[in-house]
Amino acid sequence: SILILPTPFYAVHLLFINLITDSLPAIAIGMEENHPNVLKEKPRGKKDKLLNKEAILQIVFEGIIIALCTMCSYFMGLKYNSLSASTMAFSTMCIARLLHGFNCRDKQSLFQIGFFSNKASLYAFIIGFILLHIILFVPSFHSLFLIQTLSLIQLICIYVFAVIPTLIIQLQKSID
Repeated sequence: SILILPTPFYAVHLLFINLITDSLPAIAIGMEENHPNVLKEKPRGKKDKLLNKEAILQIVFEGIIIALCTMCSYFMGLKYNSLSASTMAFSTMCIARLLHGFNCRDKQSLFQIGFFSNKASLYAFIIGFILLHIILFVPSFHSLFLIQTLSLIQLICIYVFAVIPTLIIQLQKSID
């Protein structure tokens, strides 16, 4: 809005993001197994906040990375037209959010907790990914979801920009 650019997301995009790419991973995270040593951990203090400074900084960091990659995808799409830009931003955001479900599983990296240790996370990703691609590849959904057919190059850009946040976040978790 500040840059007076065409709309990156339409209401139907935001609805899909909220209902599919946020809800499915959230349900899957709720099915995460408890750590075996959870009862040995010291309880959080009465005055300790659930959203402490560390948690807020992590949320902001991850949100900025996803937003930057989504906007890069959007600007790549603007080279074609505004509908391509919107479609690319929407698709990038959806895949990035589905992948982000894996990032939210634990403070440790996926390599430490095991990629396949929560099957529900995999199912949530697969279902969301398939639903997005049905919208992208079935022309009768294009007018309903206000999207445009994408070229192979545009699809590759979407996948690259969607994967980058997860790679960065997992790298950060591996280092910490």
